[in-house]
Amino acid sequence: MAKPTDDSAVFLDQLIASIQTHLPTIQGMFLTTSLYPPLLTPGPGAVPFVGYTIPPASPSPPNPPIDANQQIADNKTAYDKLDWSKVGLDKNDPEVQDIINPDVKKISKKIFEDPYVEDDLEGGSARVSQLDNSKAEKIDQALYDQGILKPLETDTDLKSGYKNLDELLKIAGAWAPKLGKNPRVNYGNLRSGYIKGVHGLCPQGTQSVVVALTGVSGLGRLTGNADWFSFKDPSTGGGRSSFAVNIGGKVYYNEKVKVNSVYTKNPAQWQVGDIVVMGYLDDKPYGHIQVWTGWKWVSDFSQNVIQANHVDNTTIAMWRLNENGKAAIQSQKNKKA
Repeated sequence: MAKPTDDSAVFLDQLIASIQTHLPTIQGMFLTTSLYPPLLTPGPGAVPFVGYTIPPASPSPPNPPIDANQQIADNKTAYDKLDWSKVGLDKNDPEVQDIINPDVKKISKKIFEDPYVEDDLEGGSARVSQLDNSKAEKIDQALYDQGILKPLETDTDLKSGYKNLDELLKIAGAWAPKLGKNPRVNYGNLRSGYIKGVHGLCPQGTQSVVVALTGVSGLGRLTGNADWFSFKDPSTGGGRSSFAVNIGGKVYYNEKVKVNSVYTKNPAQWQVGDIVVMGYLDDKPYGHIQVWTGWKWVSDFSQNVIQANHVDNTTIAMWRLNENGKAAIQSQKNKKA
């Protein structure tokens, strides 16, 4: 019997465990039309079965060991440094506050008032009614114009189909519940820095962003914690899942490759859609996973760099889009909400 809890993730873990225990006890019979010798004559048939299983899933991971105070400070300081008299916007305007200090419930409600998602496994596209992005664009541009954020110089011509990070994360937040993700994976939490007790669902957030980038919903329904996608030893839970899976007859990612500091510390090496995964030192479970959006690295929160704290460098894996994946990102360009 599940113990009482007000944590939805814990409740779902307990429910899944109960279901997995119950499934092997189920009995039944398949009724078929079979072919019988000697002339392969069709006729009714029956095949009994006892129990069945589903692929195992690990419990929801704990919060990763990240410096929460630094992440929150980085997120807030950028907007505090802005000279708002040069932005042309009132910092106290409710719509501006929705962008720089997002109210999760308020934003999610506005996004879901009129959503439409075309979802198919051969590369469905997300078309969601959005908030007015003109103010978000002005704020983002001002951060660069005033030198608070520095543009990254990359040698790749692959670009996201979105005008800015805010627009992308609204789509990712709208996709998350349609992919069965935890309610904590939403626009407000995706845009913010790490907050202890709120974040800690990096595979769910990463997959939601990948779906928003590519429009391929199957890339948001992969099982496993971050370790499952890393180069961590399979005997300790690593390497069991893959982004290089066949979805509707297509594969969108190349197989994972090992990377080191030449990649992780050099933005010129990063390509939109790159997924980086790592295990932790000292047998810490679950690991971390994040995707490069072209603006920031995003898991179920946003950060400016690849996670490096407590990382076992021998486990770092990078998944990169193949030609199908690049075409999927290009196909998202100029799609109207």
